[in-house]
Amino acid sequence: QISSPIFTEDDYNDLVRRDERVLLFSINGPVSVNAGQYIRYGEVKGFSQGFITRNRTPWYKMEQRSPSPLLLGVFSRRSYKVVLNKTNVLNLTCFHGFQPNIWGKRYIDCLFLYLHSPTGREIASLSMRRYGDALGKFEPNDLNKASVPTPQIFDELPYDGVRVALKQLEDSGTLPDFVDSWFKELKSA
Repeated sequence: QISSPIFTEDDYNDLVRRDERVLLFSINGPVSVNAGQYIRYGEVKGFSQGFITRNRTPWYKMEQRSPSPLLLGVFSRRSYKVVLNKTNVLNLTCFHGFQPNIWGKRYIDCLFLYLHSPTGREIASLSMRRYGDALGKFEPNDLNKASVPTPQIFDELPYDGVRVALKQLEDSGTLPDFVDSWFKELKSA
């Protein structure tokens, strides 16, 4: 459902307006009459007996986590999907969510541009598992082992260039050619 590399509140609101399947049932507090009917409907349909749900108490409770600023597609055929999440939405299992530590938060935009660049894709894809019919898959630990630039390299990137690249990606979905020049020398390192 995410078609652009930068996912914004406007994108999310558009999905809701089009009645796409983007809303999750989440109970915070007492169960209302309508919520109780919805829970019983889920039990009748067998949703409570799914692999994950049958091991939860109560079965319909969502796991508690924070929205991820970077989303990486789990499966891909040609090239993996990387999305800069500018919303408070939670990702489901078709994406791995990247949660930076307190020091890494300032590098999210730079890491996104790296992972979106041809060089970054080539290097990060080395950590991807390959299956039949050219299916690529990132397991969570594969991403933990992927090579990325050091904070020192990101600190050297021109702030204005990063802003221009993000704006172009948001407006047109294309990455300016100059971004890859920032990372090309990493291939020989």
